[in-house]
Amino acid sequence: GGAYSFKVKSNTTFDFLYDAMGDTGKSVLNALSRIAIIIVFCILVPPVWNDILFYNMRKTSLLKISYTVLYMPFILILLSGIYYSAYYMITEDIPGIVKARLGKNADKKNSEDGV
Repeated sequence: GGAYSFKVKSNTTFDFLYDAMGDTGKSVLNALSRIAIIIVFCILVPPVWNDILFYNMRKTSLLKISYTVLYMPFILILLSGIYYSAYYMITEDIPGIVKARLGKNADKKNSEDGV
């Protein structure tokens, strides 16, 4: 369910707060949440990497597969989370903030000019 909701961009949000905001507020809230995800995932990468390297010494008893191979997908999930959060922040949130700000500035200028 989580991967599908991420794909269609319908993940859980705080609707009562989120819906009350304008476009700028929504973009800022999205950017802040993505920054938080990036920070937390970046903090997690070094200890997870150290654990993965530590498990390189051990192998499963039946198939003799290194535990590094078994735990490597977790680091890939962390790195892809960092990438996608940064990508969507750069391609959607920051342009949304800039567009909303430029729109407000244009509205102020038009009202000052009497248009």
